[in-house]
Amino acid sequence: MLQCPNDMPRIALKPKGPKMFRSLYTRYKNELEQTHTTPDTYLDLPATYREGLSMVDPEAWQMEIGGQVQHPQTIRMRDLQALPQITQNRRLVSAEGWTFRAEWGGIPLFQLVEQIRPDPQATLLRQTSMNGQVEFLPLAAALQNRALLCYNANGKPLSPLHGGPLRLLIFDRYSYKGMAQLARLDFVSAKEETPGFWETRGYPADGQIEPGKYYAFDLKKMRPVPQDGEVTIY
Repeated sequence: MLQCPNDMPRIALKPKGPKMFRSLYTRYKNELEQTHTTPDTYLDLPATYREGLSMVDPEAWQMEIGGQVQHPQTIRMRDLQALPQITQNRRLVSAEGWTFRAEWGGIPLFQLVEQIRPDPQATLLRQTSMNGQVEFLPLAAALQNRALLCYNANGKPLSPLHGGPLRLLIFDRYSYKGMAQLARLDFVSAKEETPGFWETRGYPADGQIEPGKYYAFDLKKMRPVPQDGEVTIY
């Protein structure tokens, strides 16, 4: 996400029109391209991660998986890429007032869950980013929504600006509920939940998408989100 002030509203921003978003995106994209990206890794989608951005070679990246599980693991990118990849053509929604549809590629979360086998009381997924930010997500909701451990989009590696090397994507909630630049996943009980990084900055803890008008970057125009939940009508 773009860096937001601490008094950020607790509801989705109501965009004032495409011109505002195009101006913001052009300025922000140009700034980031000059410092953190290369032409072969930049994706034509809005940056979803900025505060505390970490640069890491995907080959050196690794993720710890633990908590209340039977088989804790340390996973590297080559381990993930050795598993059968799936793609999901779905629309991501940001609380900042934009949406974007892409071909997201990676590993379904349920495949990882089957390997590590969480204990029955581990009903929450605690996500920790490379710079220590934390976000919680109900495990049942993530599995029901076919959450994806994503490492590429539209056939290109997911850059650090967009949450790479790996981020969790869940599409029936705002994008902040899936942590970017994942470094650790812990399966924990409800009593271990604390306010997540974005909740301490005024965002709702449940991350539910609210109806309204959002700027669809892939369509380059405003489109309505008529109801809660995943956007599937366009």
